[in-house]
Amino acid sequence: MSSYIVDSSGRYVIDKDPNAVLDYPIDWDAWVTPLGVNIVSLDVIVNGVTVVASFFNGTVTTAYISGGTVGEKKLLLLSGLPHQEHRLV
Repeated sequence: MSSYIVDSSGRYVIDKDPNAVLDYPIDWDAWVTPLGVNIVSLDVIVNGVTVVASFFNGTVTTAYISGGTVGEKKLLLLSGLPHQEHRLV
């Protein structure tokens, strides 16, 4: 994963070259382990870039992103869903 900064609103900001394909993993372990569940599906929500692939493995969700425009910011949301009662966003 690329290096990142945290902006004033608490969001993680990553400078991505539009020609690069970068992975964006999130480890949900701290949230799902106390609940005794694993991730069973993954939603990736983003506009203006391409989701090349996405997957989940236990408590880790990952999306591979390509494209974009130099200097333009995009919001990437990875949502792991262990079951209907718990939505992790």
